[in-house]
Amino acid sequence: MASPSIGKKMQGFDYKIDMIANQMEHDNFSKGIQDGQEETDAYYDMQEYEYVKFRRSLSQHEEEHKLHRNEMEDLYDLNVEDLHNVLIKDPPKFIIKDYEDFYAKARTICENGFNLTEKECILYFMKFLIEFQHSQNRSIFIKRLLQVTLERLSDDDMKRTIKILKKLYVNELFTKQQLRRGLDRLYMDAENLRGDLPQFAYTISQLILSFVEDDILPRQVILRIPGDLREEMIQDKDFSDFFKDELEVFEKEIEIKQSFEEVAASSEKDDAITRFTNLGHPDIVKPWFIGEVILSSCGKTHNERETASQLLKQLSEAKEINYPMISYCFDELLQNHEDYTLDIPYFADYLSMFIARSIYDGNLNSMYILHAELFDQQDETQLQILKSAISYLTLFPLEIHVGKIWGSAISNAELCQRFDDIIEGIYSGTPDSDLHLAIQDCDCPFYHHEFVKRLVLFQISQEGEAAQDYRKVKKFLEKSINIGILSKSQLEVGIKNAHLRVVRMSESDANITKNFENIVSECLNKLELAHD
Repeated sequence: MASPSIGKKMQGFDYKIDMIANQMEHDNFSKGIQDGQEETDAYYDMQEYEYVKFRRSLSQHEEEHKLHRNEMEDLYDLNVEDLHNVLIKDPPKFIIKDYEDFYAKARTICENGFNLTEKECILYFMKFLIEFQHSQNRSIFIKRLLQVTLERLSDDDMKRTIKILKKLYVNELFTKQQLRRGLDRLYMDAENLRGDLPQFAYTISQLILSFVEDDILPRQVILRIPGDLREEMIQDKDFSDFFKDELEVFEKEIEIKQSFEEVAASSEKDDAITRFTNLGHPDIVKPWFIGEVILSSCGKTHNERETASQLLKQLSEAKEINYPMISYCFDELLQNHEDYTLDIPYFADYLSMFIARSIYDGNLNSMYILHAELFDQQDETQLQILKSAISYLTLFPLEIHVGKIWGSAISNAELCQRFDDIIEGIYSGTPDSDLHLAIQDCDCPFYHHEFVKRLVLFQISQEGEAAQDYRKVKKFLEKSINIGILSKSQLEVGIKNAHLRVVRMSESDANITKNFENIVSECLNKLELAHD
């Protein structure tokens, strides 16, 4: 990115604004503002606006060059050491100050823009946008502009808005990533907007079509369109013909994702790379594969997560995947974290670690974290995921804390064997202090629920009266939780997973279900635990 001439500091780097119109007089610039607007309002008072003397218009060549960039090429890329320094000095906050006021004001600005000429509107929007440093201010503004345009029910207004957005983009008032996220925010309101706008799906299909035809957005942007909305949009023949190849891929979504699951399950990354390459799937579905690699490792140990990180790095170096694909994937995982947490209790922790590691490995533009956005301002988990990723990236030395973020984890088989040895020690009289050290030496706090599961299953598999003698189990679990070796959530997840296993075992062992119900009611529900 060239050196900035006009602009403001934006999250640790200069956000350049190349102005795009000829110099205008104040009276022409302010012409058309809605009657009744308070001229004393300093924020909008055009007489107090110190307008910029524009240097030049962009050449056609420059516009075409910028339009062909992918969404992460819009962002200046810092090396991880410089990013480390930026995050320490000025970490992003992610929370927009006075969010409700900004949300309402953005709509007013967008509505006012329709009373101005195209050039005046661009200047008016520019004046508003350069006051805000957060990436999500711009994506929210884009969402509001598109919403207001849709509500006007005019093809001419939509064409005008697309032209204005194109001009604002090529002059770097926002990025392709922010435009794409503005559309994401619009999709989130789709259910409400459909009721008031019967032609919503058709208009969105024409909007997406124009953005892609003009190279403002890539074809893979249709990945982010919710399935039910996409089904309505394909009724538009222009849209369905243009995206014919992509839509055929969606028809095979289940089959493709299943093939990705099989590759991601490979324990050898070199084998996984070969198999992934041989699949020959188009680029548009590669974010699905990235997601599958991450999700499949999250249900296992740090060893598998380390393998997953190495796999993504090698695929990135081989140009099989790129920044935008990983960005699409992380946005989807962040936005829908609640769904994944149902099956992966520590998903939020893992996601923050994967984000940090991907930036460290160079798979992901370092600006991803500086431009990351909350899709819901009230979602504290989304905020914590992003803040945790920043915490990792501010540790020093980075090669230890991020480069080896998953530690020197052991395999699933070895870990389970260690757990089984510890469980045998509980019953053979090994001192609890020694057993606690053995658990800590496994260095897998996110997998302690597996230990609880195996302990419960071991107990209920005992013969005769031994199956009803819960004293050792009760004593060990109480002490382990009260001194912080295990947590209550790990206990709960372990019991839940043990129950799932019992359901399968009950087909061949009629007593196992009764034994499980007994240990839950007579032991696990009666543990004497310290209060939080």
